[in-house]
Amino acid sequence: METEINKQAFAFMSGRMTQTKALRALSKRCKYKDKVMSLYEAIESFELTREVTQDKIHSRKAESGYVEKVCIGDYVTDYIAEVEYYKYLQGGGQKYSAYLEEVRIIEKKNEEIRTRAYEEQQEAQARKDKEERIRQLKSVLELSEEQYIEFLTGNYKKELARLQTERKTKSVVEQIKWLEDFILSRIKLAIDIHFTTHRVYTLCGEEIIPKYNYGIGDEVVYMRDGKYLITRVEELRTNRDDSITYKLYKVDGIVNPYVGYSSLLPANEWADKLLKKE
Repeated sequence: METEINKQAFAFMSGRMTQTKALRALSKRCKYKDKVMSLYEAIESFELTREVTQDKIHSRKAESGYVEKVCIGDYVTDYIAEVEYYKYLQGGGQKYSAYLEEVRIIEKKNEEIRTRAYEEQQEAQARKDKEERIRQLKSVLELSEEQYIEFLTGNYKKELARLQTERKTKSVVEQIKWLEDFILSRIKLAIDIHFTTHRVYTLCGEEIIPKYNYGIGDEVVYMRDGKYLITRVEELRTNRDDSITYKLYKVDGIVNPYVGYSSLLPANEWADKLLKKE
């Protein structure tokens, strides 16, 4: 659970607008003792025994030759906030730099919590994706081609049969035609998925075993839109769900070089057979 940063924890001039303006002034950069720092850092370095006085400071721009400034010891201030902040520190107030460090630590912890929660969410999703991928593969590998076609089209065939018993209005006829075309496309998809899956996987008991293993530099046949392209594996990475994504060397016809295992076949075994079919 994230820790909420208490904006009121820093008590100096705690009225929201007043504090915002004061801290904006105190955050301005200055050069003090040959070092560049924020005004609040300079004031925090003062001994708390300094006196706050109103002194006449030499100025060429003033007609009188001087201007009156509030000083903290030998330090000449430009903003009321500087004086108020020094008095606040004299009264035992928390340093702004210490408050900022506390905020930084809290924000870092909150970022770690958010990162951990995101990673846990991603891991849970990866497990879910893996289970779904295995379930889908098994549903293909455990069925014959005919059974898998029925698996993908059964509900649509039932709906088609129901529509065919209704009065043939224009709307019903259009729905029947759409379903008939859709079922044909599902049959084609089922045949393609069943053939491809059985070609690259085997089911041994409850375990799904890939038939092929590809490494960097291996020559492969990439199947895309019914065409077969010969290329090589350039890179590979294992995903959170344990699937592997392969990056292929681009050849004519390859738009996206990142592909999954099911889209590949070993060229030494399949290239001649597939290219003859084309």
